[in-house]
Amino acid sequence: MFPEPALVLTAAIDCAHNSMLIRYTDNHLAQSLASLFMELMSSGGKKSGITDNLDKPKAELKKLEYLLTTLPNFRQRSIQTGDICLARVIYYAIELAGWLGKQQIIDNLPTVFGWWQWINEHRAVSDTILEIDRTHKTVIKRLQGEG
Repeated sequence: MFPEPALVLTAAIDCAHNSMLIRYTDNHLAQSLASLFMELMSSGGKKSGITDNLDKPKAELKKLEYLLTTLPNFRQRSIQTGDICLARVIYYAIELAGWLGKQQIIDNLPTVFGWWQWINEHRAVSDTILEIDRTHKTVIKRLQGEG
């Protein structure tokens, strides 16, 4: 129905790279954020008492920096399902870090930072990230009793 961009890959190596990105996102980066995210949700959206330890997410983001430099250059390929999977988790990494007063969690990772800018150039992704952001902020307000 929507051939461009082709999210179903045909080349075996492209499928392997895409699967690697998905597995990294779900099994490593998302897991490193899970405990902080759960703390935030269970605290009623209040910052006080939330662990501000971003060591695990930062370590995982450094691994992502390396992974993205070993895979084919994202700027020379089309968007893939692995990118879409990663985008939602990077959003939460940035959001949680900002929530904890550390705004620049990806700024010192040039490849990750460049990837984040690149993925947001895709309108469907940037629109989705904006919707996730609105929803997340609405949930936090409700948890805090403001909405």
